[in-house]
Amino acid sequence: MNKKILVMGTGLSTGLCIINHKINKKYKNISPKIRKRGVIVNLFIKFDDEKSLRKLSRRMQKAPYIQNKNLIKEEVYIKFDNDEKIRVLIYRGKNTKPNATGLLWLHGGGHALATPETEEPIIEKFVMNTNTVVIAPDYTLSVKKPYPTALLECYTCLLWTKNNAKSLGINENQLMIGGVSAGGGLTAALSLYARDKKEVDISFQMPLYPMINHKTIYDGTVKDDFLLWNLRQNEVAWKVYLGEFYGADDIPKYASPLLEIDYLGLPPTYTFVGREDPFCNDTIEYVSRLNDFGVNAECDVYEHMYHGFEVVNPDFSLSKVAIKKLIHAYKYAIEHY
Repeated sequence: MNKKILVMGTGLSTGLCIINHKINKKYKNISPKIRKRGVIVNLFIKFDDEKSLRKLSRRMQKAPYIQNKNLIKEEVYIKFDNDEKIRVLIYRGKNTKPNATGLLWLHGGGHALATPETEEPIIEKFVMNTNTVVIAPDYTLSVKKPYPTALLECYTCLLWTKNNAKSLGINENQLMIGGVSAGGGLTAALSLYARDKKEVDISFQMPLYPMINHKTIYDGTVKDDFLLWNLRQNEVAWKVYLGEFYGADDIPKYASPLLEIDYLGLPPTYTFVGREDPFCNDTIEYVSRLNDFGVNAECDVYEHMYHGFEVVNPDFSLSKVAIKKLIHAYKYAIEHY
Protein backbone atom coordinates (compact mmCIF):
# COMPACT_ATOMS: atom_id res chain seq x y z
CA MET A 1 0.00 0.00 0.00
CA ASN A 2 2.72 2.42 0.94
CA LYS A 3 4.62 1.58 -2.22
CA LYS A 4 1.51 2.17 -4.32
CA ILE A 5 0.89 5.54 -2.68
CA LEU A 6 4.50 6.48 -3.21
CA VAL A 7 4.29 5.69 -6.91
CA MET A 8 1.08 7.68 -7.29
CA GLY A 9 2.59 10.57 -5.42
CA THR A 10 5.67 10.46 -7.59
CA GLY A 11 3.52 10.44 -10.70
CA LEU A 12 1.54 13.44 -9.52
CA SER A 13 4.69 15.26 -8.58
CA THR A 14 6.21 14.53 -11.99
CA GLY A 15 3.04 15.70 -13.71
CA LEU A 16 3.07 18.96 -11.80
CA CYS A 17 6.72 19.48 -12.68
CA ILE A 18 5.92 19.01 -16.37
CA ILE A 19 3.03 21.47 -16.15
CA ASN A 20 5.19 24.01 -14.31
CA HIS A 21 7.92 23.60 -16.91
CA LYS A 22 5.46 24.27 -19.75
CA ILE A 23 4.03 27.30 -17.96
CA ASN A 24 7.48 28.72 -17.22
CA LYS A 25 8.57 28.19 -20.82
CA LYS A 26 5.45 29.68 -22.41
CA TYR A 27 5.33 32.69 -20.11
CA LYS A 28 9.05 33.15 -19.55
CA ASN A 29 8.82 36.92 -20.08
CA ILE A 30 6.35 37.29 -17.21
CA SER A 31 7.62 37.72 -13.67
CA PRO A 32 7.71 34.28 -11.97
CA LYS A 33 6.26 35.88 -8.83
CA ILE A 34 2.90 36.49 -10.52
CA ARG A 35 3.02 33.88 -13.28
CA LYS A 36 1.13 31.02 -11.62
CA ARG A 37 -1.69 33.15 -10.29
CA GLY A 38 -2.18 34.62 -13.73
CA VAL A 39 -2.43 31.15 -15.26
CA ILE A 40 -5.00 30.07 -12.67
CA VAL A 41 -7.17 33.16 -13.09
CA ASN A 42 -6.86 32.80 -16.86
CA LEU A 43 -8.62 29.42 -16.63
CA PHE A 44 -11.74 31.04 -15.16
CA ILE A 45 -12.07 33.87 -17.69
CA LYS A 46 -11.12 31.99 -20.82
CA PHE A 47 -13.09 32.26 -24.07
CA ASP A 48 -12.16 31.69 -27.71
CA ASP A 49 -15.23 32.58 -29.77
CA GLU A 50 -18.38 34.68 -29.63
CA LYS A 51 -20.47 31.89 -28.13
CA SER A 52 -18.09 31.26 -25.23
CA LEU A 53 -17.73 35.03 -24.66
CA ARG A 54 -21.49 35.38 -24.28
CA LYS A 55 -21.57 32.40 -21.93
CA LEU A 56 -18.79 33.86 -19.81
CA SER A 57 -20.60 37.20 -19.72
CA ARG A 58 -23.76 35.60 -18.33
CA ARG A 59 -21.76 33.71 -15.72
CA MET A 60 -19.90 36.81 -14.56
CA GLN A 61 -23.14 38.77 -14.22
CA LYS A 62 -24.28 36.22 -11.65
CA ALA A 63 -20.99 36.10 -9.76
CA PRO A 64 -21.22 37.28 -6.13
CA TYR A 65 -19.03 40.07 -4.85
CA ILE A 66 -18.00 41.23 -1.40
CA GLN A 67 -19.50 44.55 -0.35
CA ASN A 68 -16.78 47.03 0.54
CA LYS A 69 -17.53 48.36 4.03
CA ASN A 70 -15.34 51.43 3.54
CA LEU A 71 -17.58 52.73 0.77
CA ILE A 72 -20.98 54.37 1.00
CA LYS A 73 -22.83 53.22 -2.10
CA GLU A 74 -25.99 54.62 -3.61
CA GLU A 75 -27.80 53.12 -6.58
CA VAL A 76 -29.75 55.37 -8.93
CA TYR A 77 -31.29 55.05 -12.38
CA ILE A 78 -31.01 57.84 -14.91
CA LYS A 79 -32.97 58.27 -18.11
CA PHE A 80 -31.45 57.32 -21.43
CA ASP A 81 -32.75 57.30 -24.99
CA ASN A 82 -36.37 56.14 -25.54
CA ASP A 83 -37.12 56.18 -21.82
CA GLU A 84 -34.59 53.46 -21.13
CA LYS A 85 -32.64 53.73 -17.88
CA ILE A 86 -29.02 53.32 -16.88
CA ARG A 87 -28.14 51.85 -13.50
CA VAL A 88 -25.52 54.06 -11.88
CA LEU A 89 -23.60 53.51 -8.65
CA ILE A 90 -22.42 56.48 -6.63
CA TYR A 91 -19.54 55.91 -4.23
CA ARG A 92 -18.29 58.16 -1.47
CA GLY A 93 -16.48 57.76 1.82
CA LYS A 94 -17.70 58.44 5.35
CA ASN A 95 -15.51 61.55 5.47
CA THR A 96 -16.13 62.84 1.94
CA LYS A 97 -16.53 66.61 2.05
CA PRO A 98 -18.65 68.93 -0.14
CA ASN A 99 -17.24 70.24 -3.43
CA ALA A 100 -15.50 66.93 -4.06
CA THR A 101 -13.85 65.93 -7.31
CA GLY A 102 -16.22 63.97 -9.54
CA LEU A 103 -14.74 60.82 -11.07
CA LEU A 104 -16.66 58.88 -13.71
CA TRP A 105 -15.25 55.35 -13.49
CA LEU A 106 -15.86 52.94 -16.39
CA HIS A 107 -15.31 49.26 -15.65
CA GLY A 108 -13.33 46.91 -17.86
CA GLY A 109 -14.17 43.52 -19.34
CA GLY A 110 -13.68 43.75 -23.09
CA HIS A 111 -16.96 45.69 -23.36
CA ALA A 112 -18.70 42.34 -22.78
CA LEU A 113 -17.97 41.34 -19.18
CA ALA A 114 -18.28 42.46 -15.55
CA THR A 115 -20.14 45.17 -13.63
CA PRO A 116 -19.14 48.33 -11.71
CA GLU A 117 -19.11 46.33 -8.46
CA THR A 118 -16.19 44.22 -9.66
CA GLU A 119 -13.94 47.28 -9.50
CA GLU A 120 -14.77 48.47 -6.01
CA PRO A 121 -11.19 47.74 -4.83
CA ILE A 122 -9.75 50.43 -7.12
CA ILE A 123 -12.72 52.74 -6.58
CA GLU A 124 -11.95 52.52 -2.86
CA LYS A 125 -8.41 53.80 -3.51
CA PHE A 126 -9.73 57.02 -5.03
CA VAL A 127 -12.43 57.55 -2.42
CA MET A 128 -10.31 56.79 0.64
CA ASN A 129 -7.19 58.71 -0.47
CA THR A 130 -8.82 61.84 -1.88
CA ASN A 131 -11.97 63.90 -1.56
CA THR A 132 -13.75 62.18 -4.42
CA VAL A 133 -17.23 61.04 -5.38
CA VAL A 134 -17.13 58.21 -7.92
CA ILE A 135 -19.90 57.77 -10.48
CA ALA A 136 -19.85 54.24 -11.94
CA PRO A 137 -22.33 53.49 -14.74
CA ASP A 138 -23.46 49.94 -15.35
CA TYR A 139 -23.32 50.52 -19.09
CA THR A 140 -24.92 48.07 -21.52
CA LEU A 141 -22.52 45.29 -22.46
CA SER A 142 -21.72 44.58 -26.10
CA VAL A 143 -23.23 41.09 -25.88
CA LYS A 144 -26.59 42.85 -25.47
CA LYS A 145 -26.09 45.92 -27.66
CA PRO A 146 -22.96 46.81 -29.68
CA TYR A 147 -21.36 50.20 -30.26
CA PRO A 148 -22.36 53.01 -29.79
CA THR A 149 -24.73 52.18 -26.91
CA ALA A 150 -22.13 51.97 -24.12
CA LEU A 151 -20.38 55.16 -25.22
CA LEU A 152 -23.63 57.14 -25.43
CA GLU A 153 -24.71 55.86 -22.02
CA CYS A 154 -21.39 56.90 -20.49
CA TYR A 155 -21.71 60.34 -22.07
CA THR A 156 -25.25 60.63 -20.68
CA CYS A 157 -23.84 59.82 -17.24
CA LEU A 158 -21.14 62.45 -17.67
CA LEU A 159 -23.71 65.12 -18.53
CA TRP A 160 -25.93 63.95 -15.69
CA THR A 161 -23.01 64.28 -13.28
CA LYS A 162 -22.34 67.83 -14.45
CA ASN A 163 -26.00 68.85 -14.26
CA ASN A 164 -26.43 67.32 -10.80
CA ALA A 165 -23.05 68.29 -9.42
CA LYS A 166 -24.47 70.42 -6.61
CA SER A 167 -26.77 67.72 -5.24
CA LEU A 168 -23.98 65.14 -5.61
CA GLY A 169 -21.57 67.34 -3.65
CA ILE A 170 -19.27 67.58 -6.67
CA ASN A 171 -17.30 70.50 -8.08
CA GLU A 172 -18.81 70.84 -11.57
CA ASN A 173 -15.57 72.36 -12.83
CA GLN A 174 -13.53 69.31 -11.88
CA LEU A 175 -14.94 66.25 -13.60
CA MET A 176 -12.48 63.45 -14.32
CA ILE A 177 -12.83 60.07 -16.00
CA GLY A 178 -10.98 56.77 -15.91
CA GLY A 179 -11.16 53.04 -16.37
CA VAL A 180 -9.16 49.90 -17.06
CA SER A 181 -8.90 47.92 -20.30
CA ALA A 182 -12.24 48.32 -22.16
CA GLY A 183 -13.11 50.92 -19.53
CA GLY A 184 -9.88 52.65 -20.50
CA GLY A 185 -10.95 52.47 -24.12
CA LEU A 186 -14.30 54.03 -23.24
CA THR A 187 -12.40 56.70 -21.31
CA ALA A 188 -10.35 57.63 -24.37
CA ALA A 189 -13.44 57.52 -26.57
CA LEU A 190 -15.45 59.64 -24.14
CA SER A 191 -12.69 62.25 -24.03
CA LEU A 192 -12.84 62.53 -27.82
CA TYR A 193 -16.62 62.62 -27.87
CA ALA A 194 -16.91 65.24 -25.12
CA ARG A 195 -14.26 67.41 -26.75
CA ASP A 196 -16.13 67.37 -30.06
CA LYS A 197 -19.61 67.86 -28.54
CA LYS A 198 -18.41 70.82 -26.43
CA GLU A 199 -21.09 70.36 -23.77
CA VAL A 200 -18.92 69.34 -20.83
CA ASP A 201 -15.22 69.74 -20.00
CA ILE A 202 -13.16 66.83 -18.70
CA SER A 203 -10.33 67.96 -16.43
CA PHE A 204 -8.25 64.77 -16.46
CA GLN A 205 -8.40 61.24 -17.83
CA MET A 206 -6.94 57.90 -16.75
CA PRO A 207 -7.30 55.33 -19.56
CA LEU A 208 -5.37 52.50 -17.92
CA TYR A 209 -3.96 49.91 -20.36
CA PRO A 210 -6.82 50.88 -22.69
CA MET A 211 -8.54 48.83 -25.39
CA ILE A 212 -8.32 51.48 -28.11
CA ASN A 213 -7.30 49.75 -31.33
CA HIS A 214 -9.51 47.24 -33.20
CA LYS A 215 -6.48 46.29 -35.31
CA THR A 216 -4.64 44.75 -32.34
CA ILE A 217 -5.54 41.17 -33.21
CA TYR A 218 -3.78 37.90 -34.00
CA ASP A 219 -2.46 37.82 -37.57
CA GLY A 220 -0.35 34.67 -37.42
CA THR A 221 3.00 36.49 -37.49
CA VAL A 222 3.56 36.89 -33.74
CA LYS A 223 3.21 34.73 -30.67
CA ASP A 224 -0.06 35.09 -28.82
CA ASP A 225 1.25 34.07 -25.41
CA PHE A 226 -0.39 36.86 -23.41
CA LEU A 227 -2.00 36.13 -20.05
CA LEU A 228 -5.50 37.25 -18.98
CA TRP A 229 -6.25 38.75 -22.41
CA ASN A 230 -4.72 37.68 -25.69
CA LEU A 231 -4.93 38.80 -29.30
CA ARG A 232 -7.43 36.14 -30.34
CA GLN A 233 -9.75 37.08 -27.48
CA ASN A 234 -9.31 40.73 -28.36
CA GLU A 235 -10.49 40.07 -31.91
CA VAL A 236 -13.60 38.26 -30.66
CA ALA A 237 -14.38 41.10 -28.24
CA TRP A 238 -13.96 43.73 -30.95
CA LYS A 239 -16.18 41.77 -33.32
CA VAL A 240 -19.00 41.74 -30.77
CA TYR A 241 -18.48 45.36 -29.74
CA LEU A 242 -18.32 46.79 -33.26
CA GLY A 243 -21.36 44.87 -34.46
CA GLU A 244 -22.28 46.03 -37.96
CA PHE A 245 -19.07 48.08 -38.15
CA TYR A 246 -16.88 44.99 -37.84
CA GLY A 247 -14.79 44.65 -41.00
CA ALA A 248 -16.00 47.98 -42.37
CA ASP A 249 -13.73 50.64 -43.83
CA ASP A 250 -15.44 53.48 -41.97
CA ILE A 251 -15.14 52.43 -38.32
CA PRO A 252 -15.84 55.52 -36.15
CA LYS A 253 -12.97 56.96 -34.16
CA TYR A 254 -15.23 56.95 -31.09
CA ALA A 255 -15.34 53.15 -31.35
CA SER A 256 -11.61 52.68 -31.88
CA PRO A 257 -9.92 55.85 -30.52
CA LEU A 258 -6.50 55.17 -32.00
CA LEU A 259 -8.07 55.94 -35.40
CA GLU A 260 -8.15 59.61 -34.39
CA ILE A 261 -5.55 61.84 -36.04
CA ASP A 262 -6.24 65.07 -34.12
CA TYR A 263 -5.58 64.97 -30.37
CA LEU A 264 -5.64 68.71 -29.78
CA GLY A 265 -7.73 69.79 -26.82
CA LEU A 266 -7.90 66.44 -25.05
CA PRO A 267 -7.51 66.45 -21.25
CA PRO A 268 -4.26 65.83 -19.37
CA THR A 269 -3.67 62.10 -19.13
CA TYR A 270 -2.07 59.45 -16.95
CA THR A 271 -1.91 55.75 -17.68
CA PHE A 272 0.15 52.64 -17.03
CA VAL A 273 0.53 49.28 -18.74
CA GLY A 274 2.46 46.04 -18.36
CA ARG A 275 5.13 45.25 -20.91
CA GLU A 276 3.54 41.82 -21.50
CA ASP A 277 0.10 43.31 -22.12
CA PRO A 278 -1.23 43.07 -25.70
CA PHE A 279 -2.22 46.74 -25.35
CA CYS A 280 1.28 47.91 -24.43
CA ASN A 281 2.29 49.32 -27.82
CA ASP A 282 -1.13 50.92 -28.34
CA THR A 283 -0.95 52.61 -24.95
CA ILE A 284 2.53 53.99 -25.60
CA GLU A 285 1.49 55.17 -29.07
CA TYR A 286 -1.61 56.90 -27.68
CA VAL A 287 0.38 58.82 -25.06
CA SER A 288 3.00 59.73 -27.64
CA ARG A 289 0.34 61.21 -29.93
CA LEU A 290 -1.17 63.18 -27.05
CA ASN A 291 2.23 64.67 -26.25
CA ASP A 292 2.79 65.50 -29.92
CA PHE A 293 -0.35 67.66 -29.76
CA GLY A 294 0.76 69.43 -26.59
CA VAL A 295 -1.35 67.39 -24.17
CA ASN A 296 0.32 66.71 -20.83
CA ALA A 297 0.33 62.89 -20.90
CA GLU A 298 2.36 60.33 -18.98
CA CYS A 299 2.66 56.56 -19.18
CA ASP A 300 4.42 54.14 -16.85
CA VAL A 301 5.40 50.78 -18.33
CA TYR A 302 5.97 47.88 -15.94
CA GLU A 303 8.39 45.23 -17.14
CA HIS A 304 7.35 41.54 -17.03
CA MET A 305 3.75 42.43 -16.08
CA TYR A 306 0.66 41.13 -17.86
CA HIS A 307 -2.80 42.57 -18.52
CA GLY A 308 -4.52 43.59 -15.28
CA PHE A 309 -1.58 42.51 -13.13
CA GLU A 310 -2.48 44.94 -10.34
CA VAL A 311 -6.02 43.54 -10.14
CA VAL A 312 -5.00 39.88 -10.07
CA ASN A 313 -2.03 40.47 -7.73
CA PRO A 314 -2.97 43.42 -5.47
CA ASP A 315 -0.38 42.50 -2.83
CA PHE A 316 2.51 42.19 -5.27
CA SER A 317 5.16 44.88 -4.86
CA LEU A 318 4.87 46.30 -8.39
CA SER A 319 1.08 46.31 -8.14
CA LYS A 320 1.37 48.49 -5.05
CA VAL A 321 3.81 50.75 -6.88
CA ALA A 322 1.44 51.05 -9.85
CA ILE A 323 -1.54 51.98 -7.67
CA LYS A 324 0.55 54.39 -5.61
CA LYS A 325 1.74 56.21 -8.73
CA LEU A 326 -1.81 56.27 -10.10
CA ILE A 327 -3.15 57.91 -6.95
CA HIS A 328 -0.21 60.33 -6.95
CA ALA A 329 -1.02 61.35 -10.54
CA TYR A 330 -4.68 61.72 -9.60
CA LYS A 331 -3.86 63.90 -6.59
CA TYR A 332 -1.65 66.06 -8.79
CA ALA A 333 -4.53 66.44 -11.23
CA ILE A 334 -6.89 67.50 -8.43
CA GLU A 335 -4.44 70.19 -7.35
CA HIS A 336 -3.57 71.49 -10.82
CA TYR A 337 -6.37 70.80 -13.32
